[in-house]
Amino acid sequence: MPICAFFAILNHKVNFPMKINFSKKLFYLLFFILLLLNGCASSLQQSSIIAKVNNSPITAEYFMEELKRFHFQQMKSGQNDAASRDIKNFLDRLIDRKLIIQEAKRANLDKDEKFQEALEKKKEKVCVQRWYKDNIIQLSKKLTQEDIDLYAQAFNQTVPKVSEIQLKQKQKIRKYKEKLLFQALLEQLKKQVSIIVFEEKLDEFINNSPFPSLTVALVNEEPIRGDELYQEIKKALEGRTDQKEEMDIVKKGLKELIDYYIVKQVSITEYSKKPEIQQDLINFKEKRLYRAFLRDILRPKVEVTDDDVEQYYSKNIGLYITGASYYIEEIIVQDQDQANQMYQEILQGADFSLWKKMGKTSDSIEYSKKWISLQEIQPELRTFLSSLDEGQISAPFQFGNEYFLFKVRRKKGGAEIPLEKVKKKVRKKVFAQKFRLLIQQSIAQLREVSEINIYDHALQKVI
Repeated sequence: MPICAFFAILNHKVNFPMKINFSKKLFYLLFFILLLLNGCASSLQQSSIIAKVNNSPITAEYFMEELKRFHFQQMKSGQNDAASRDIKNFLDRLIDRKLIIQEAKRANLDKDEKFQEALEKKKEKVCVQRWYKDNIIQLSKKLTQEDIDLYAQAFNQTVPKVSEIQLKQKQKIRKYKEKLLFQALLEQLKKQVSIIVFEEKLDEFINNSPFPSLTVALVNEEPIRGDELYQEIKKALEGRTDQKEEMDIVKKGLKELIDYYIVKQVSITEYSKKPEIQQDLINFKEKRLYRAFLRDILRPKVEVTDDDVEQYYSKNIGLYITGASYYIEEIIVQDQDQANQMYQEILQGADFSLWKKMGKTSDSIEYSKKWISLQEIQPELRTFLSSLDEGQISAPFQFGNEYFLFKVRRKKGGAEIPLEKVKKKVRKKVFAQKFRLLIQQSIAQLREVSEINIYDHALQKVI
């Protein structure tokens, strides 16, 4: 684990690269689901097995944890996958994943050197994070007057009372306390650690390109290599020409690496065997195996021909029309039978806008008419609408959990983008389609030759 990442952990900053954007209604729904799942999980025995895939068990505890994790991801992305609320459907997803993971192991993907390196780095990361949380963060949560005095003295500030501290100032004091706690604990650990620095190797490191076999230090006989040190300090070394200045940067970087190695070794010894850490590593291993099988075994089998590209382009020409606007009437209902009934009544002569008044008084019907730009709507809807002529009424179209009826009143603008200009994008679309189909076919084949048992009595407890 890079030392820069290590000190990012020490600062325990949490960044969310994805903007959380979803409706309050969806938020409360998913929040309720999470509460419900927590309640269900607490009432289940951890040893309860709800399914077996070739004698590999899926426990109720594992199932509930995966379902909670899935719904949390849904909340973050603002999605609402109706299928995931079907417990049996979600169990099928886990079974499919288990089959792929088992096949990845048969292909010895877990024996790959890079896979093992990634697993080892993951173990380092989770152990160091847990060690820092237990030994530093937890102890720094509660601030005392002594903590405030030390901070004020260090930064030459007026000493406030605990009750008068503002949030931003409290965060700064807590971070300073974490730093002091870490330094004190590190000094204690160093008394029990064997550290050897090869000073002559540092000169060689400065004067020659670093290489993996160059050991610059040992921490409890574990080597710190030149290439690892170089990765940590190469940015700081850029543009430096003074040899003394370079050596100062090298020594500073090496000290930080030594500190990290000490914490890494202690944390792995203390935490790597704990059940929750082991489960984290199992989850990481399975997720990586699943992706590796798709990437290394299935993906190379997908072939896309020019004919495939041309056929997709012709069938989905609506995706490649620019500047088109449609004036439409739209009815949205929640129930498929109701949508079909409405469609039949329209075909028999009922006015399309008849449901305008009903939409104002019914929660299950929405009616609107508006101009829309094809470029601003979902690709599936764009392709569907582009296939309709002026005056034409569509059959019910399912999109998400809703059913749509459209009447195209007027079209204007719109020019086809030549295939040659979008050929690369089309090829990617075709590849994605074929890849998904290959995954489905592979899972179907694995199901045929696998022994899958679902224990309904245990599953009923989850439902």
